[in-house]
Amino acid sequence: MRKIKFKINRKIFWVLIIVFTYTFIFLLGKYNAGKNNESLYFINQAKQYYGEGDIGKLRQSLKNIKRPQVVNEHPDLKNFYNTASKLVNYDDKLQTILLGRYDDNFIGKRANIYINNDQEISSYKNPHIKVSGWVPDIKQLLPLKLTLEFADKSQKQYTFDRSDKFEIDIAVENVINLKSGSVIRVFTDKTYNPAQMGVNSDGRDLSIHIYDVKFYDFKGSK
Repeated sequence: MRKIKFKINRKIFWVLIIVFTYTFIFLLGKYNAGKNNESLYFINQAKQYYGEGDIGKLRQSLKNIKRPQVVNEHPDLKNFYNTASKLVNYDDKLQTILLGRYDDNFIGKRANIYINNDQEISSYKNPHIKVSGWVPDIKQLLPLKLTLEFADKSQKQYTFDRSDKFEIDIAVENVINLKSGSVIRVFTDKTYNPAQMGVNSDGRDLSIHIYDVKFYDFKGSK
C-alpha cells in the first residue's frame, strides 16, 4: 500500500502561522474588551446602588466585577470603586454606614445614611440620631440648607449662615426609620467646585464635612 506524503510549501506554512497568530490576538482582544466592558457595566451599576443606599445590591454588583483593574483607565471611577470596596467589607455589627462620603469626610450634594444593624438601636427607649460635621468657609455655600429625609419621608431641615462645626441631634419617632436596610437621605442645597473656583485641581462638587453619624439612647449615655 502506497503511503501518501503531503508536502506543504514553507512559505505557505509561515503564512498560515502568522494568520493564526493574528486571528488569535484579534479574538483575545475582543474577548478582553468584552470582559472590560462588562466590568465597567457592573461598576456603573454599583455606583447607582451606592447612590440609592442599597448595600445588598451594591455588594452583588461589586462581586460581578471580574476585572477591577479596568478602573485604572478611568480615574473618575477609581475613587468610587476603592471607597465602595471598603464599605462592603464592613463589620456587620456597625449600626450605620455613610454612603456618599469621600475619604476626606466631604460629601457632595447628597449622601445616604444606611441602617446596617438595628439590633442595639431597637432596644433604645428614646432613640436619637446625632450627625456631627463642619460647614466650610466658602462664600458661595452660605447660607446653606441641610435636609435629612427619613424612611417614612418625614424631613428635618437646618440652615447654616456661617462656617462652623455642628452637631445635629434628632429624636427618631417612627420605628420604620430604625429598621436595618432603611436609609436616611442627606441633601444640601448648594455645592462648590474647587477646580472651577481656581482654588486647586479638585474637580469634585463638594458641600460639607460629615465626621460621624450614630444612634444613641437619649436617656442613656451619649
